[in-house]
Formats: sequence, structure tokens, C-alpha cells
Amino acid sequence: TYRPVDAIVTDHPLVAVRADLVRRRLCRELPLCGLSPAAVAAYLARRAGGAVPAELTEFVADRSDGNPFFMVALIDHVLARRVVVERAQGWALPDPAALPAAGLPDTLRETLEQQADLLDAATRAVLDAASVIGMDFSAQAVAAASGSDLERSEDLCDALVRQGRMLHGAGEAEWPDGSHGARYVFRHALYRDVIYARIATSRCRRLHLAVGERLERGFAGRTDRVAAELAIHFEQGRRPERAIDYLGEAAQNAQRRFADREAMVYVDRGLALLATTPESLERWLRELALRLTEFGALFVTMAYRDPEFAVFAGRVRELCRNVGDAPIVVFALIALFAFELLRGHFETACDYADQAVDLCDRIAPMFAAYGHAAVGLSRCYRGELDVARRNFEAVLQESWPASFPMSFDPGLNALGGLAESILLQQGFPDQALAHAETMRARAEELGHPFGRAWAETVLARVYVQRQQPESAILHADRALEFWGQGGLGPQLQLRCAIVCDWARVRLGLAGDATSGLRALLVSFPDRAGIMLVTAFHLMVAEVALLEGRLVDAQQLVDDAQVLMEETGERIDESEILRWRARLVLARDGTAAHPAADLYLRQALEIARGQGARWYVLRAAVALG
Repeated sequence: TYRPVDAIVTDHPLVAVRADLVRRRLCRELPLCGLSPAAVAAYLARRAGGAVPAELTEFVADRSDGNPFFMVALIDHVLARRVVVERAQGWALPDPAALPAAGLPDTLRETLEQQADLLDAATRAVLDAASVIGMDFSAQAVAAASGSDLERSEDLCDALVRQGRMLHGAGEAEWPDGSHGARYVFRHALYRDVIYARIATSRCRRLHLAVGERLERGFAGRTDRVAAELAIHFEQGRRPERAIDYLGEAAQNAQRRFADREAMVYVDRGLALLATTPESLERWLRELALRLTEFGALFVTMAYRDPEFAVFAGRVRELCRNVGDAPIVVFALIALFAFELLRGHFETACDYADQAVDLCDRIAPMFAAYGHAAVGLSRCYRGELDVARRNFEAVLQESWPASFPMSFDPGLNALGGLAESILLQQGFPDQALAHAETMRARAEELGHPFGRAWAETVLARVYVQRQQPESAILHADRALEFWGQGGLGPQLQLRCAIVCDWARVRLGLAGDATSGLRALLVSFPDRAGIMLVTAFHLMVAEVALLEGRLVDAQQLVDDAQVLMEETGERIDESEILRWRARLVLARDGTAAHPAADLYLRQALEIARGQGARWYVLRAAVALG
């Protein structure tokens, strides 16, 4: 056996002998492939004489790429540094995070550096540029960074590929600017790591900047495809403003792929980098853009009273004061509106919604749909049904640019508000169902799991109010399936869990559900937001009454009354009064008619004032 790289770089006679034997068909070469992950695991288990942590096996297989020499050197290194501890039962890994921090073994680094030292200066320059780009790279970028022309760069890389040294060929790269070039990949990550570590700091900075500027030109108009790479190059090239812009673009790309937690990583990096730049209007505008991207990710991944929301809102308020009137402030006001609405501060939320509409009227009419959606939601929960409906229907008559996260899509909000609340209460259950189905179709078109789960939750709620438990549980289960795809916060899960238990009790499929549901309601404001919290209390009160737990039902209605007074959410005010009448009669019988009649007359008056014909009918039928 022999190592082709060693034979070539030392001009060993074996190279010529091998070539002659192969030409004369007197020998056959059997290349040795790298060890498979299973073979690496088997080696580690045998050497440890027992159990091996899965993290260690994965790390060694990945870092060594199955190269036996690299594998043994890595294991010897982490054992010598006590990152891995030998025990009687096998190996232990006290801190998995210490594995990547352990660095390279000196023997391995020296071996790789010796191979790099044997290269000529032009080839080293090309490999330096390649290591700055990453594990795989195109000749266009290498040529721009190394100062070599494209053909020369390809010739040098092709020579390494033919010799089996450091690089593999990987096809061809075509960029949007029409340029073509060969693609290559380092044969092993350790080659790239060692070469990159040898580059002087100032030169490394210049190389990153050159690569970033060439990528920017090559992908002009399509930088979304390489935004994360551009961010790295401009950050390392000490161009923080450009890096921040591309981190924001990378975060938005992640959100389009429904990777909201990944988006938050990019936002955090952008905010950290932004903190290194001087205070200015430009900095505030950049931060506001990042914060609004952050809002979209927080909305679908966090509980609504998570401390991160409060930090976000406080900073956005400050930025709005600093920036003044600007189109982006419309979205900042919408985010603050949503924050206050979810926390049950309805008056403050209404104020932000009105400010958004006013700003749209003055400087950003193209974003009017967002303002109307916010006004519709705020007025809906206050029980101002006609005002809410006008604003929601205005949204559906308009078009709007996709400039804000899906979590506040005007169309979804308008359709959901009309279906779940307005049309049902105004006495149009079939129209409500049709709007809910239209919402589901739009959510499917947008594709985000949160939007699809939200639409199914609205359908479930519509069927609850239509007293159709079979359909309600069907759509609640579908919503939970989307939630189960991962990465989503607890908001919709909690609502659907309540709907499912309500439906099972109504269908006689479950019993003794009240205690569990009351426990869910305790966490409702923190995890699911305060909106419709009174409606869900009344759903659980119905479950309690069906289970014969009159005291629990009374407490749930009392709690709904308290929450209504605390928050100002009056959309179900007449229903709370109707339920009081129902419970009085259940407790005291016909002797309680005068008290029940009073509650029902109050419910009738409030429902008429709100234009809630569905609730008017319910109160009138109960009144007799």
C-alpha cells in the first residue's frame, strides 16, 4: 500500500513504476475507500471496550470522513486532552460541547501543513482563496480572490484533482450574471481548516471582501440565493453594514422556508453586529428591519408572554421614536399592536392600530390593508362588529405587498376574523363557514405550517359555535398535525386541545374532562394570548355543566367575567350573561326565573347594541 499524495509530492519512483505497470496491464490498483460511519462506530466500540457516546461517534465519523489516519489521530487527541474519559464500562463524554473546541492533533496538523508547504506559491494562493470561500467553491470566486484569471485558477485546481491532492472536482457553476466556472470541493474538511488557519488576519480580511464583492456582482438581483454566504464574507471583511443587510435577507429566506428558529439565529447575529456600529438614522432603520423579522419568528415559535416579546416591544417603541415617520414604521406599529392585543391590552392595541391607519393614509397607502386588518381585529374583540366588518372587508378589496411576516398576513386575519367572530355573531353561519374555507385555501397557498394550523383552528371554532362536534374535532386534529411538524409555539396547540376535549364530551367519548381543561385555561393567557379567552372559558363551562359540575361551571363563568373586565374584550359579553341565567336556573330551578330573566334581558340589550343577531336569538329563545 502507498499514499498517492506522498508519492507524488516526493517524486517517488513508485509513481512511474505504477504508471508503466498499469499501461502494460500487469497490475490492477485497488483504491482504499474511507471507513463507513458504521465501521468507525465498530472501531471505537472495540477500542473503548464498552459503550461509546453517540456524540463522539458522530464527531469522529464526520471530522475524519472515514480516513483511518485522521480517525486514530482524533481519538488519541481527545483522550490525551481528557475530553473523553476512559471508564471501566467504556468511554464517557462529560461535555459534548468540548469536542469541537479540542482543536486538531499536532501530528495531524503538522502532516497537513507539510503537504501544503510542498505546493508552489500560485497553487497555495488559489487554495487560500478557496478555504475562505468554504468546503466547496467555484472557480469564479477563487479567481476574484486570488488575483488569478479564471483559466489559470481552474488549471491549478484541476492539477490537484488529477493528483488526488486536497480537492475533488464537483461539476460546473453557472451564476446569474452568465459566468461559468468549474466547481471543486475539499477532499476533507481538515484540509480546508488547516489552510484557512494559516492565512494572516489582514490578508484573510481582504480575501473575504474580494469573494463577497464578486458574489454580489455574480448574483446581482438574486442575492437571496447566497445571502448567508455574503453575510459571512462581509462580516469577516469588516463591512458590517453590508453584512447586516444580508443577515436580514438570510433571515427572511429562512422564514420563507418556514425555518423560523433559523431566522432568529440570523437576526441575533445581525443585532450583535449592529451594536458595533455608531448610532445613526441608518442604524436605527436597519435595526427596525431586523426587529420586524424577529417579530415574525417570535410570533409563531414563542408563548405570547415570553420575556423576549417584552424586550422586543420595548426596543421597537424606542426605535419608532428615533425614526419618526417612515413606511417601515407602519409594520412596527402593527407589531406593537399585535403584542398589546395578545397581552389583553385592548385600548393600547386600538391606539396602535389607529396610528398605523393614519400613517398609511399620510405616507404609505400601499400598506393600507395592514392597518385595516389591525383595526378590524381590535374593534372585533371590543364587540364593535360593524366597524370590524367594514375594515375586514376593506382588506379583502385591496392588494398588498408581501412585506411583512406571514404571521400578520392581512388576508388571513380578515378572513379569520370574519369567519370566527363577525359573521357568526351577526347571524350568517354559512357565510362564516365559507370564509373559513377561503382562509384555509389562502393558508395552503402561503404554505407556512403556522398559517395552515391557524386556518384549521378557525374552522374548528366555527364548528364549535355551530354545535357540530364531529367536524370541530376533525379540524382541531388537523391543526395539531401541522403543529406537530415542529418549530411552532404553544398558542394553537392549547386552543385545539380545548376544542378536542369539548367535542369528545359532547359526543359522549370522554368524561371527567373539566379538571384538565381548567388547568389548560390557567396557562391560556401566557401561552395562547388573551384573545377569545372568555369564549374558551364558556366552552369549558359547557363541559362542566354536561358533567354535572355546576360549581365548576359557575366559577368558569365568573372567571370569564373578571377577564372581560380586566382586558376590555367584550365580544362575548352577552354570552356571559346568558350563561349566568342558565346556571341560575340549573341551580335554583324555576324559582330563579326573575334573576335569570334579568340576566337574559341584559344579554339581549348588549347583543342588540353590538349587532350580534346570533346572540340576540339565543338570549330571546332562552327568555321565552
